[in-house]
Amino acid sequence: MLQRASDERIYKGHQQSSNRRVAALYFHYLLGSNLEMYEIKSALNPGIFKSPVTGKTFIIAGDQPWMEVPPETTLDDVKWIPLYKPEKAPVDVPKQVFKVEGSKGLEYTVKQAANGSWSCECVGFGYRNTCRHITNCELITKSEREQ
Repeated sequence: MLQRASDERIYKGHQQSSNRRVAALYFHYLLGSNLEMYEIKSALNPGIFKSPVTGKTFIIAGDQPWMEVPPETTLDDVKWIPLYKPEKAPVDVPKQVFKVEGSKGLEYTVKQAANGSWSCECVGFGYRNTCRHITNCELITKSEREQ
């Protein structure tokens, strides 16, 4: 349902972009209301861009074509529908936990996950993804297995 002449131009522009992206970006009008609501299906959350050169207003969503909208449009008029929901990384339950004293007397926690990966709280692990604390713990676990 189009209500203004400019709506027809926007809708035609939308049809052209839909042909390129198979309706990944679309809008609709709420039935029985003059309030416009634009639904954006996108991997990235949308934003409003007002061009200082042309004065035109667009809804942009990084991975989708820009959609021209009336100048009074705000983010309250946009409903974002994520194309996918990010999965949370599974929490590795530690298989073993070691308390290790560092060279300067600080205590660090070294963990071995069930999948065999190691982590340490020290700064060196943050930079190199390995450290002497992990190496020492690996030697301890290796010698325990051999006994």
